[in-house]
Amino acid sequence: MTLKIHETMLWKVAQSGYTTEKDLKASGYCSVPYEYLIVDLNGECFACMCQDWLPVSIGNVFETDLEDIWNGAIANELRESVTDGTMKYCNNFNCSKIIQAQYDIEMPKKYPRPRFINFCYDMSCNLHCPSCRTDKLFISEGPQYEKMLQINEKISKFIQGSNVTLNITGSGDPFGSKVFREFLYAFDGHASPNVRFHLQTNGQMIKKCWKQMHKIHNNIDVIRISMDAGTEETYKIVRAPGDWNRLIANMAYLNSVRYNYNFQVWSDFVVQQINYKEIPKYIRLAENLGVDRINLQKITDWGTWGTKEKFDDVAVWKETHKEYPAYSEIIKNIRNDRVQKGNLEA
Repeated sequence: MTLKIHETMLWKVAQSGYTTEKDLKASGYCSVPYEYLIVDLNGECFACMCQDWLPVSIGNVFETDLEDIWNGAIANELRESVTDGTMKYCNNFNCSKIIQAQYDIEMPKKYPRPRFINFCYDMSCNLHCPSCRTDKLFISEGPQYEKMLQINEKISKFIQGSNVTLNITGSGDPFGSKVFREFLYAFDGHASPNVRFHLQTNGQMIKKCWKQMHKIHNNIDVIRISMDAGTEETYKIVRAPGDWNRLIANMAYLNSVRYNYNFQVWSDFVVQQINYKEIPKYIRLAENLGVDRINLQKITDWGTWGTKEKFDDVAVWKETHKEYPAYSEIIKNIRNDRVQKGNLEA
C-alpha cells in the first residue's frame, strides 16, 4: 500500500522538505500511532499527536465509523512504518521524537481504541495571536457549527467505556469555542471516571468557565496554559488581545483550587525573535505561579506570516538567524528539571 500526504496538510509541510521516500533506520519504535488520534475541522483523522508530524489521514468521521478508522488498513500501514525503522510517513523535520531520537525500546502495544484523542476540529478562539491567525475566529452557528456538534456526538459515542485522555485543544481554545464548551459542560465525568482531560488554553476564560464544568473537575489531569512571554509588554504583542493581569490572576486562581481536584498546571512558551530574551524571566514567573511543567517549543509557520522571509525573521532558532548565537546561549544555560525543551534541541 502506498499512502500519500493528505491535501489539507500539504501547505504545512511543503517548506520542510518532507517526503515519504525515506528510511530513517530508527534505532527503536514509536508508540504514538498506536495510541493517539486527532480529529480535525473537516472530520479527517490522523494517528499522531500533531498532524504535521504524521500528515497522512487515516479516514474521515463523516464517511467511516471511528472504530473502523482506528483499526483500518491505512492506520495499520502507518503503524508498520514506525516499527520497521523507516518512519517513512513521518515528518522528520518537525517531529520532536525523531529530532531527539526519543524512540521506544519495546514494540508498541495495539489498542482497540486510542488512549488519547486530540480535539482539533474547532479553531474558534478568543485571541488572535499573530503566530496563529490574522483575526479572531469564532463559530457559533451555521453549517460548520452543526458539523462540529456532530463530531462531538461521534466522539462521545466512541469513547463510551474507554480508558482515554481527551486533549482539548491545540488549534483554538477550549473555552473560546462554543462547541468545546458545550462538550465540557455536558460530559458526565462521574459516570465515566476513566475518561480524562488535558485542557490546552490561553487562560483568559478559565475562571469564568470553571464552575460550569463542575461535572469533569475530578476528570482533569492537566490544564496547559500558553503564556509566550515573561512581561506584559511582550504578552500584548504575541497574545493579542489578551489581558496579562487577567492571565496572572487566573493562574493564581487555578493554583488555589488545584489541590482539591489533583490536576497539574503546565505552561507553554513558543520561542520566537520577540520573546526569546525573556525565557529566564518567564521560567521564574511560571515557577512562582506554581507551574509543574514548563514547555519550550519552536514557533511554527502556520501560513500567517505571508512570506518565508518574514517567518525567517521571527524563527530565531534557525542557525542562519542573526540572533541565533544569543538565543543558543540562553537555551544552553537552562538547567531546570521543570523545563522541557522539546524540539528546541534539534
